[in-house]
Amino acid sequence: MTIDDEQRFSPPPSDESENSPEEPLPAARSAPPLALWILLILGLAAVSIGIRLLIADAPNAPDPSAVRASSIYRFTSGDPAPDFTVRTLDGQTLSLKDIKGQTVMVNFWATWCPPCRSEMPDMERLYQERKDDGVQILAVNLQEAPEPVSRFVEQYNLTFPIVMDTSGEMSQLFGVQSLPTSCFIDKEGKISGFHVGALNKSAIERRIAQALD
Repeated sequence: MTIDDEQRFSPPPSDESENSPEEPLPAARSAPPLALWILLILGLAAVSIGIRLLIADAPNAPDPSAVRASSIYRFTSGDPAPDFTVRTLDGQTLSLKDIKGQTVMVNFWATWCPPCRSEMPDMERLYQERKDDGVQILAVNLQEAPEPVSRFVEQYNLTFPIVMDTSGEMSQLFGVQSLPTSCFIDKEGKISGFHVGALNKSAIERRIAQALD
């Protein structure tokens, strides 16, 4: 046998790594504790129940035609203002025909409404300046007792008529859905426009000017 044959058939050198101790395998990730799974399941169940309760308590979606019928947007510029007969805080009876020929701001409000309170001083200032020019303001209080309304009127020194809409009939007649809301009526008794939200004096003057055009 030649030297090459001995090298060909000689066993390979021993690998010292075979005799080295085996490295430990990486530890498997432990599963989340059972208590964590239970809490997660209970949390998801609570969220699901809460959503179902909210859906169950939510009012049914209104019929679109009913929404249009009760919305202020059923009125457009030039439409006749709805007729009304109401009682004021001082016990007088007032109707639309009584103020025909005047430019009227019909303002729907309540004492508990901050934006309503903020616009009242400007309404009073404009009324004092323009009442002799045929400008009228009716402040329609929405379903409050006379006592808090009287205190409010005294506090703000209001002199324009305060209408007591105790039944909510007048606000429904005008389609009012939020406070404050103002409707402007021209001298012919036709609607010139609506505004939802508080108005300052200059904004009221612009609305009055539009009604006078």
